[in-house]
Amino acid sequence: MTLNRIHRNRLAGALSLAMASLAGLLLSACEGRGAVGRAGAAESGAPAARAEGAGDGGETKAGLQGPSRPVLDFGRIGYDQGSPDAPVKVVEISDFGCGYCRVFNQEVFPVLLEEFIESGRVQWKFVPFVLGIFPNGDKAALAGECAGEQGLEPFLRMRGRLFSEQAGWRDTQDPDEFFARLAKEEGLREGRFRRCLEDGQRAEQVQLDIRLGQALGTQGTPMFIVDGLPLSGALPAESFRRLLNLLLAEKAGPSRDWLPPPPTGGNPSMASLILSMGMGHGVGSPDAPIHIIEFSDFGCGYCRVFQEQTRPLLVAEYVDTGKVRWTYIPFVLGIFPNGDAAAVASECGAEQGLFEPLRKRLYQDQPGWRNDGDPKPFFARIAEEEGLDAKRFSECLEGEGASARIQENNRMGQMGGVRGTPAFFVNGFPVSGALGLEAFRDLLDLEMSSLPGRRPTP
Repeated sequence: MTLNRIHRNRLAGALSLAMASLAGLLLSACEGRGAVGRAGAAESGAPAARAEGAGDGGETKAGLQGPSRPVLDFGRIGYDQGSPDAPVKVVEISDFGCGYCRVFNQEVFPVLLEEFIESGRVQWKFVPFVLGIFPNGDKAALAGECAGEQGLEPFLRMRGRLFSEQAGWRDTQDPDEFFARLAKEEGLREGRFRRCLEDGQRAEQVQLDIRLGQALGTQGTPMFIVDGLPLSGALPAESFRRLLNLLLAEKAGPSRDWLPPPPTGGNPSMASLILSMGMGHGVGSPDAPIHIIEFSDFGCGYCRVFQEQTRPLLVAEYVDTGKVRWTYIPFVLGIFPNGDAAAVASECGAEQGLFEPLRKRLYQDQPGWRNDGDPKPFFARIAEEEGLDAKRFSECLEGEGASARIQENNRMGQMGGVRGTPAFFVNGFPVSGALGLEAFRDLLDLEMSSLPGRRPTP
């Protein structure tokens, strides 16, 4: 099937909405260590594949979510300002020790508060985050949560002081006493605040905040999710105003969704185009509330680890239970030996209704065919072992139909910004790199909690 030129142009326009006018306008962002960021953070974009074998980025581990692990829920994390019925939702993830976060909160946020939040057009959620690179940054996050334990207004007052007094508490040897003084000056219940700091009563809430940031791909702060658009770095006030006005112009009514599909500017979304064109290979209910579109290269090592260790658990928990529809799209980065031939082989398996078993075998036997001078006999052998008709499979490998479908997959992925694999779109929200099991679960639970009338099951 040939991708219609008009569809390609419309999709490109949808993906670039608001972003083109913002290019180069970010003030900057404070960047954190990989130990605090999400699994695979060091391999964002193309380096997801290029950095193969370097460090532990992209590693996935099973069985990390125990029975006592709280399920992430937007309704229980962060501090909200503005009307719940506002048509546009913004999630801000900031580290109290970050200088760019301080500048944004002191110079840009007040403008947005008056123009958009207090007018009922935007609801804003502030989530404290810990990058792990600022002195006393973790204690400042705990101080913020201890203030929040006394209510929204006490938190907002303490947030202002934590940013305005940043230089002081970052250099102090006794941050608890420093924070207690700020709490007293802001009218908080000092004794209750001190006990919270000393006992670590809100430490679990800080961990939930961090998990939310990791699930959304936070590598630096401030980080924003603006109606489904992830933005990293402190936008100047005028640029943020322009973005919000563009989004508001597209909205027809109130929204209760903290993580909506990214704006399309009235054009078809990537998901709708893929579905309408029959691209990819899906498992799970077509009526599932969450749709994952995955672009992966059969030659990619991180993709293999994800497919073998993480995806089966997610399929059992979310796909088989009707929560997720998962569409896999074979993609070719062009940097792995025989990667294009493997993608074609997978499409030849799909022609006989056996894409899934061949997908698994191509990853399982990846070291063998990647190092084969002529991989076609290798593919023919595993295809026969998986029950495919050998003659039909060989004819497909030599034909042009499967290859043409892979070329369309590549064009679609490139227009969607895929520069490395694996790459995912979770209800349109972009995720680059092999998220670990915990972080992927958290993201899916956040999506569930964000959907109107739904809450994840603990």
